[in-house]
Amino acid sequence: MGIFDRNRKMSESKPGGSSPANLSSKPPSPTGQQPISGPGLAEKETYIGKKIRLKGDIHADEPVHIDGTVEGAIHCGAVVTVGTHGQVQGDIHAKEIHVYGMVKGNLHASGRVRLYGNARVRGDVTTPLLAVAETAFIKGRVTMKEDTAPSRESTERPGNQKERGKKVKEAAR
Repeated sequence: MGIFDRNRKMSESKPGGSSPANLSSKPPSPTGQQPISGPGLAEKETYIGKKIRLKGDIHADEPVHIDGTVEGAIHCGAVVTVGTHGQVQGDIHAKEIHVYGMVKGNLHASGRVRLYGNARVRGDVTTPLLAVAETAFIKGRVTMKEDTAPSRESTERPGNQKERGKKVKEAAR
């Protein structure tokens, strides 16, 4: 199988929820030899196999699954999955990041980061949503970004504060 095999048959099953029980499961096999389901797998996906060692940055708009070694930054507009045999030395910027293996670098996700059972991350994690298995390891800072859309609570506060101010002034009279 080549480094960029886009013709693999993949299962249509959807990943499970983000409960801790699902985070300790083994990653799906991208080779098609076992039933495939789980986060980060799609019909069109760049797969970097166990015996592949890649030096340099990766820029992708489709999902990337890494079971080999990557030395360099990864910029992806979709899901990046670092498999159980995967090792990344560099920052990962993606919509979603799923780690089963090892990352030495910072994780930046606009969607969510999931760290599964044997995940090892040495670097900072920045994301609005984070799920971590009990046996996963992080050495670095975790920053939870707020969603960019205004929440219902924040849009109601200013009006409530104005109303409170009016009531205080009226009570003082």
